[in-house]
Amino acid sequence: MAVSQAWCEREKYMLRTGELLDNKYRILGEVGHGGMSTVYLARNKRANKNWAIKEIRRNGASRYEVVKQSLLAEVEVMKRLNNPHLPSIVDVIDRDESFLIVMDFVEGNSLDRELERGFIPEADVVEWGKQLCDVLLYLHNLSPPIIYRDMKPSNVILRPDGVIMLLDFGTAREYRSHRAGDDTTCLGTRGYAAPEQYGGMGETDRRTDIYCLGATLYHLATGRNPGLPPYEIRPIRQVRRNLSEGLEMIIWKCTRPDPDERYQSCEELKFDLEHVNEIGRSAQRMRNRRLGLFGSALALYLGGMIGMLAFHTAALKTRRSSYEYCIEQARGIADIEAKMEYYIQAVMADPVRAEAYNDLLEYIMQDTEITAAESERLTTLLGQIVNGTSVKERFRERNAVEFEKFAYDLGLYYFLFSESGNEKVGKSQAVPWLQYAAEGSSLTQAEQNTAQTLLVIASAYSNLDNKTNSDYSYSDYWLDLTRLNQSETTRQIRYFIVLHIYRYTAAEILNRIDRFYYTGKVSRDDVQRLLDQISAGMEEIKSLNQLDEEDCQLIDTIGTQIRMAGNRLDEYFKGGQP
Repeated sequence: MAVSQAWCEREKYMLRTGELLDNKYRILGEVGHGGMSTVYLARNKRANKNWAIKEIRRNGASRYEVVKQSLLAEVEVMKRLNNPHLPSIVDVIDRDESFLIVMDFVEGNSLDRELERGFIPEADVVEWGKQLCDVLLYLHNLSPPIIYRDMKPSNVILRPDGVIMLLDFGTAREYRSHRAGDDTTCLGTRGYAAPEQYGGMGETDRRTDIYCLGATLYHLATGRNPGLPPYEIRPIRQVRRNLSEGLEMIIWKCTRPDPDERYQSCEELKFDLEHVNEIGRSAQRMRNRRLGLFGSALALYLGGMIGMLAFHTAALKTRRSSYEYCIEQARGIADIEAKMEYYIQAVMADPVRAEAYNDLLEYIMQDTEITAAESERLTTLLGQIVNGTSVKERFRERNAVEFEKFAYDLGLYYFLFSESGNEKVGKSQAVPWLQYAAEGSSLTQAEQNTAQTLLVIASAYSNLDNKTNSDYSYSDYWLDLTRLNQSETTRQIRYFIVLHIYRYTAAEILNRIDRFYYTGKVSRDDVQRLLDQISAGMEEIKSLNQLDEEDCQLIDTIGTQIRMAGNRLDEYFKGGQP
């Protein structure tokens, strides 16, 4: 009975189809409603144009006057705006029983409705992200700037012509550079809101909108709603493996808890979205394959560049900070010498930030090999002294999260990609970096497990065949290889790393099968089971990822190793005996 009475009360004040409002707007029908408001489609009978009318009813809002004042503030904000991605407010009507806002009618679907259809193609995610950067850039460049603070898929409409429209300015505010603690009290939407939007966590500014946009792009790219348990934003390729490394890096940077670690402007963010295919290991590998520029030239150049840093620093301080300028220039050019100059100067300009380290490491890995010369040059750079502290220690002490990710990558690369003939040295060089990663707290569980297992192997590898070594046997080594290839772990780390783990494991089985059997007492079934697991893992990778030519060649190599190891198994266990 109570429900029926509430419905009747709602019906009593609702606008009705055909009703003429304020002698101007003919109500055509309801297009949506929430707990305290209803949106109608209406036509201006004089202008012959459709409008949206948002009605807030007194009986529908428990704090009607508070809500009304909030809406009036929203109206005042929107009246100032003139942008193709924003609807215009054309009229406000205050009636006894309700408050009405007349605005442009935006035809299309909200992005949360688009998500109901399934995964959003990456190209659409990137395009919509660029358009949202445009509208945020417009808002941020107003005087005073407007911080939107509630970016999420339900507040974004996709028109049939592909244009993105941003709605609902109820939480937007003008930015003041100095406020006395009267900023946000948990305004925004959980999962999309930046940490500083929660009371006492800091001042909201342009970087707050960048976080919210990053969370929105995460939802669009992965289909995972960050506003639902477990309320987390993971690297997107842990959710959808076929997404690009570039988009993963962009979203990860947008959603850093510390605003200083995010993009500092929508202009920077849009630049990376426009060059998403040029970011990451695969993109750099493809560019340099076409150009024919490989690591030997890099190693020679690195040695000479460190002494030239001071000479060039002043010339690079032209627009923005020297760090952002160097990174942008390095990413945008192909010339090997100029690229490396910019990356090295970026590291020396700010040893705490991670982008230059990561870009430099990816550039070294363009040919999937770390040479002895490249390792020496990298070690020299990380050992440079800045204000009495080495570059490495400064990075580690002041940006532990990014340092641990860098250490994880460098440890993997030393272990898996040291040049032929230098493998034992590479594993020795991997040990301290894997130690940093294994003892850290910011990596995923799968990454930490991989780092810990590789650390054990790398630490003992040089003494594996030493008869006096009693601490690490071939039985132990086999258990670690098996642990390293567990599907629960390999499914959660980057596929190209998994492929190289498979390559390494298959090669070790092929080359050491006699020692695994005689010394480690590993059975034929155990060996065959691991080879079959690697084969199944490769098939899964092929089905879930868009592989390039080099990936396919690597898979063929692993397949050959597995077949050769199988043949050796047959030889060793022919007739049931080795």
